[in-house]
Formats: sequence, C-alpha cells, structure tokens
Amino acid sequence: YGANPLVVAAGIAMFEAVEQENLLDAAKRKSAYILEKAGELQRQFGIVEAVRGRGMMIAIELSVPGKPIVNAAMQRGLRVNCTQDTVLRLLPALTITTAEIDEAFETLIEAMKEAEGKLVTT
Repeated sequence: YGANPLVVAAGIAMFEAVEQENLLDAAKRKSAYILEKAGELQRQFGIVEAVRGRGMMIAIELSVPGKPIVNAAMQRGLRVNCTQDTVLRLLPALTITTAEIDEAFETLIEAMKEAEGKLVTT
C-alpha cells in the first residue's frame, strides 16, 4: 500500500489538473452562484429555513422532512442527499457548469413544488 508509482502519478496528475484548469477559483465562483440560487429557493418556499455552504457543499435547511423532496428530485433525474431528516445537501462536482446548475435548480424547484403540494393536501 506504499508509494505505488501508478497511484503517485495519478495524484500528481490530479494536482496539475486542479492548477491548470484553475478549479479552485472556479469552485469559489460556482459556490457563490449556487448559494444565490439556493437563496432564491428560500424566498420562494416557506419550508426553507436557512441556506449555508462551505465550498461546493451546500445545505438547504427545511422546516419539514426532506425525503419527499429527495424522492421527487430523484424521479426527475437529480440526486440530492438529505441529512438529519430536514437538511438537503448538494455536493456538485467541481466541473459543473452554470447551465447544469440552472437545470438542477429548475428540477429542485419542481420537486419542492410537488412535495409542498403534498404537505398542503395532507
């Protein structure tokens, strides 16, 4: 398990790609954009209590269980994680594009509308 040459070469290549493609600066910009989009969710849906993030890990805290939203998003092809029963966690790839972020939030809005509608009717 020690210094396997293939693993070392892969690690070096990863660090070089992060530097050459300026992924850290891009991640900061994308994170800010995602937080902005999540803030719009908070203004649109009364069930969103808070939005927070660290790097590309974003949390959307809900006042209701998140499982119905996770399920509705999954049915639409968007994978969202729910922790502590009421926190949606978004973990996008560093290489995500703005268009993909927009598409993901459109899908999340649809999922939240569906889940919110079920909460109102039950």
